Amino acid sequence: VEGKPLVVHYDPLTLAARQKIASRAGKMKDGDPNQSRAAALAVILYAKDADGNKLFRDDAETLAKFERAIDPAIIARIGGAMLQVSDEDDLGN
Repeated sequence: VEGKPLVVHYDPLTLAARQKIASRAGKMKDGDPNQSRAAALAVILYAKDADGNKLFRDDAETLAKFERAIDPAIIARIGGAMLQVSDEDDLGN
């Protein structure tokens, strides 16, 4: 809805989902994982609305918009939250 903040929902990412993101994100020239692209892919692939509908299409055009037209701090904050690993204390027994 125009004028209202976008609310992003997501389920905790499985190991398989994380591997899919890492594989598609690739590596930087120095061999380090491409964290920016991984964050963008996490949002594109797994962000949902309150009804569970995907928010974004998984295509080259969407990824290009994420990488070139959206504030990277926003993508990093949302994607980072999706990719965050829980602390041991949060896992329980």
